[in-house]
Amino acid sequence: MKRILLMILGVALFSAAAPASYSAEIQEKDLFLLFGKAKQYRKDVAHMLNELALHYPACQKRIAPNTAGMSKDKSKPGNPSFFVHCGDENVPEVVRFDLADIRANKIPATKIAIDRSAAIKICINEARSKATIPSSVDWSGLSGVNFDPKLNGNAVMGIDFTAENAIGGEQKFKIFCFFDGQELTEATIKSAD
Repeated sequence: MKRILLMILGVALFSAAAPASYSAEIQEKDLFLLFGKAKQYRKDVAHMLNELALHYPACQKRIAPNTAGMSKDKSKPGNPSFFVHCGDENVPEVVRFDLADIRANKIPATKIAIDRSAAIKICINEARSKATIPSSVDWSGLSGVNFDPKLNGNAVMGIDFTAENAIGGEQKFKIFCFFDGQELTEATIKSAD
């Protein structure tokens, strides 16, 4: 009964809106999602969240201690992994760190988004690799290019281009390339006709 009540209370607290910015020192009691085996790390995680609030760009803008938790998928024996939501409330950045980072007082590195010219080059090469006739890929230069880098290191590139289809007819396409830092993670081509 007591455990069920605590779980209900935890769900109710978690569903409450996070403050726009957290200006008070984060304490162990603020980390109610760290329970069970994870509860023993509350002091360490509270320390790291306070460091992130001071030194990590997205967490300087907004940190939501009520979202801090332990990641079972990313944890390793003897080195549990944790996360917290920072930055934009609608599209938060998930900041990850582990016990080794906490003990070494090491702030996670901020990813830097790929630059526009490198993203164009990679995206055009990706369009050519997926085209039926790679040499027919033609893009109109800067007029059909959209680039949207994010503070968390992700970026999206959209490029309008034309290419010949299997029967030799010219067709309009748009490629969307998704980047995580410098790495292309996904590319999608859609017909623009």
